[in-house]
Amino acid sequence: MNNYKFDIVFFGSDSIWNYTSDLIANDMAYFGKSVNCETKASYAASFGPDKYEHGYPKEIEGLIREFDYLGVRDNNTKTFISNFIEENQKVEIVLDPTFLIDFKGYSKKPKQSNYILIYSYKLEENQINILKQLAKESGKELISVGYTLDWCDLSIPIVSSFEWIGYIENADFVFISMYHGTLLSTQLNKNFATFVTEYRRNKIADILDRLDLLERMIEPNDINHIKEIFEKSIDYKVINENIKIELEFSKNYIKNILKI
Repeated sequence: MNNYKFDIVFFGSDSIWNYTSDLIANDMAYFGKSVNCETKASYAASFGPDKYEHGYPKEIEGLIREFDYLGVRDNNTKTFISNFIEENQKVEIVLDPTFLIDFKGYSKKPKQSNYILIYSYKLEENQINILKQLAKESGKELISVGYTLDWCDLSIPIVSSFEWIGYIENADFVFISMYHGTLLSTQLNKNFATFVTEYRRNKIADILDRLDLLERMIEPNDINHIKEIFEKSIDYKVINENIKIELEFSKNYIKNILKI
């Protein structure tokens, strides 16, 4: 990276600052080290499950202080870096870039219909039994995309991005344990429920709380509220207005950096 010079570099999005992850593996380039540019800006960057009180590489502090703009994805990340940034640095919470594009015109409609979509690689046995029961009672198929799940009626482990969007958009209900599946279900105004894990709790709980959708989150080993959530539709009128406000703020954050 030292061989290149850039005007602006955006760092993000996703958990690029999750330093305990094997994928990031303390690679300080994600924090701007050795990146030669006039302006450093983060967009929707996140520490993922990492927390300030658990300790962190001290080198991070100086690197974060070199950023001209700090846009993060969740309150945990904002709180984390607020402990050591300069007084003149401001941290903004922006929407994940998933929201920056309207995917409704990009989806590929699946052949299947009348189905409950599963986007998760692992659920507890008692949760699986409830989902199978709901599918049977409602006369719908259980379809898994992205992963092979032998308890579903159909598994489609390999799909294109547009096919994936289509399966979510045309599902009668979506059960998820993934962050971006949660975001897309919200963006497409689907009735959904998200099974939260400790690894994804920070980011999933944060966005659901901001959109007043925390009631759609299912805790580990919770089987008592699955059917209740399945039977309760989401009124997206106020939620869409909130998304619109946050989206406008997020776009203006980028435009301000680009001076457009």
